[in-house]
Amino acid sequence: ASSWASQAQLGLGFVFLHQRAFELAAGYFHEVALRQPQTAAALNARLFEGFAYLEMGRFSEAAQCLEPLLDELQDPGVVARAAFYLGESLSGLKRYAEAIKAYERAIASDGRSQWGRLSQFGLGWAAYQEGRCEESVGAFNRYLAQATEHRIEALYAQGGCLLRLGREPEALSRFEQIVSRSPTHPLALESGLVIADAYRRADRPILAKETLHTL
Repeated sequence: ASSWASQAQLGLGFVFLHQRAFELAAGYFHEVALRQPQTAAALNARLFEGFAYLEMGRFSEAAQCLEPLLDELQDPGVVARAAFYLGESLSGLKRYAEAIKAYERAIASDGRSQWGRLSQFGLGWAAYQEGRCEESVGAFNRYLAQATEHRIEALYAQGGCLLRLGREPEALSRFEQIVSRSPTHPLALESGLVIADAYRRADRPILAKETLHTL
């Protein structure tokens, strides 16, 4: 009876999760985890309880759910998913050094899964925030080689890292890609200003004015 009740509560949790009623979903998942703490259902519930908290922006509660869970999971794909969620939670808390480790764990566990690919972006962003520019550039290169989403954000952060590393031509090529591919994106304006400033410093005022005129 207890097993059936847990499965029913787990099912209700997924229904509310699908409806984006995250508070209700987290409550049902929490009940399952408490009811039968050593079961596969409980591990599943704790994973999605953490995800529900993550979606609500309650990053500390999400991390508290996910961090101890990682050592109890065995399936590489599920480990990658939990580690990615943990990385996102830690990034939300601005604990970027810890987030990097979580993303790296996701990639090591199942780098070919969607969680591994998304973790390359998370790793690039967290390393960018930490000033670990070489790591960031490498992670974004791997992400851009296979991803179709969030490419503009990846190019922008990569450009910023390349500037910090003194690799201005490479950086400008990233910003130019943003302006040419997505001229209406909010980051296109920022990218154009960087390009114009580079022309101004190179004593090429006409090109600087032309760039500003197109923004």
